[in-house]
Amino acid sequence: MIEILNLRQGLNEKEEQLRIRAAKILKINISAIKCVKILKRAVDARKKDNVFYNISLGVEIEGDEDKLIKRLDRADVRKAVVPSNLVIPKVKLKKRPVICGFGPAGLFCGYVLARAGAEPIIIERGDDADTRSRKINEFFESGKLDTATNVQFGEGGAGTF
Repeated sequence: MIEILNLRQGLNEKEEQLRIRAAKILKINISAIKCVKILKRAVDARKKDNVFYNISLGVEIEGDEDKLIKRLDRADVRKAVVPSNLVIPKVKLKKRPVICGFGPAGLFCGYVLARAGAEPIIIERGDDADTRSRKINEFFESGKLDTATNVQFGEGGAGTF
């Protein structure tokens, strides 16, 4: 499958139009397209007068996809990455693993280790998200930095903000 990245789709644009647009981008006849599938879709509402979907489109074609991708030589056209199912084997550890950080990576790591039966311990520097929000707002208003809790660390990590 070929993936076309960062394709803009109007909010009222019919999905049938995507096949036509894919054929133009790939410079192939529309009849060479076996199927078109939206792999990712996100709303881009940064400009209120120009809201659209930003999509990644998966396209299956007749013929050699690798040759077509190489011939086009475009940064927004690539071989689609097919997600695999995450298999989490059970483990028996002598000691419980310790994860430093309660951000997205720490949460995911803790989740996977817990599913594996490892009983992880997650530690975090800084306050809970509500307390952090108050202290960060205070920093933006007054410039007073709390070195124990700020944008970079605390519950949820930097991703919270």
